[in-house]
Amino acid sequence: MECSSCPEDFWSSPQRDHCVPKKTEFLSYHEPLGICLTTASLLGTIICVVVLGIFIHHRSTPMVPANNSELSFLLLLSLKLCFLCALLFIGRPRAWTCQLRHAAFGISFVCRVSCILVKTMVVLAVFKPRGGATLKWFGSVQQRGTVLVFTSVVCE
Repeated sequence: MECSSCPEDFWSSPQRDHCVPKKTEFLSYHEPLGICLTTASLLGTIICVVVLGIFIHHRSTPMVPANNSELSFLLLLSLKLCFLCALLFIGRPRAWTCQLRHAAFGISFVCRVSCILVKTMVVLAVFKPRGGATLKWFGSVQQRGTVLVFTSVVCE
């Protein structure tokens, strides 16, 4: 005769006469999909670390500065963090992982996209007529600032 809502972690029973606990479903490290995701995440991280190591080792060669080395380092770092964020989505959910995973992935993803955008802006400025004059006003400090502004604006 009397209806009452079940608490947040409970469902109504099929007979609608009492509350039953919700079953928590999550992606486990022991399932095939969890193993594949973990392997892909670690493989992507290792590849990023190797490429970053190659860039750092050859940073004095003309190719690395020509490739806008600071943005490339930041891009590789944010890509590595995106790969590592996938590990937060595997395993039993806990309060800290639920809060951290969306924020960490969002910030690292937006930083990565911002780096790509700024690198594209630099390439467009170089190939634009009188591009050297444009690059004087868009140096490395302005590029880093642009990435920081884009990342902070989107993350708010």
